[in-house]
Amino acid sequence: MTVPTTQTERRAFGPGARRSLCYALGGVALAALLVGVYAAVRPHHTSPASQSTASPASASSGSSATYGTLPSWLPKSTIPVGRVVHASAAHPWLAVEGDTVIVSTAHGTSATTAVGPYNDSTGMFPLPRFLRSTFVVTFKDTAGQIPITPRAFVIVDEHGRVYHPRVESSSGGTAPTHIATGAPVAIRVIVNLAEGSGLLRWSPDGTHTIVGWDYTNEYD
Repeated sequence: MTVPTTQTERRAFGPGARRSLCYALGGVALAALLVGVYAAVRPHHTSPASQSTASPASASSGSSATYGTLPSWLPKSTIPVGRVVHASAAHPWLAVEGDTVIVSTAHGTSATTAVGPYNDSTGMFPLPRFLRSTFVVTFKDTAGQIPITPRAFVIVDEHGRVYHPRVESSSGGTAPTHIATGAPVAIRVIVNLAEGSGLLRWSPDGTHTIVGWDYTNEYD
């Protein structure tokens, strides 16, 4: 076995060994520096107790708004919501499909709702320019007698085209000629209608439009 001499020990700790030692010490110093920097800049979390006592408004300086409320600078609406409006020949009304309007005629009143149009375009290719579409008009809380005639309903689409639909009962039979006091009654208003927006107008006397429902006809 060779006994290390002073010269071999010097070779073992020569320039190469010293360089490796310097790299190791430098790496340790760099790691310590990074840990110190992270500790200095990391966000400080508050305890749950302090979070529960902080007011939501304190999160944004200069604002009185709280979470879930509208900003105070927005204009306040003065139009009541959830109301049921009245319409007559003297005061016609423009509604959106699904809205209920209490319609007053010379022969009676009725709470009237129009929904639709519905169409069955699923699987059709190519899609036709005009497709059978159906509106459902419901009358309830009727007092007196409301005349129902096909010519009382007219549809005008977004291009100004005028349609004269067919009117039938909710079961597909002949539509009633009058809606009288009693249980709610539904009728179907059917027409070959183009895709797009428009207006379903109802003129109980065939001349004066009392209410119109805005609609959008979409093909699937």
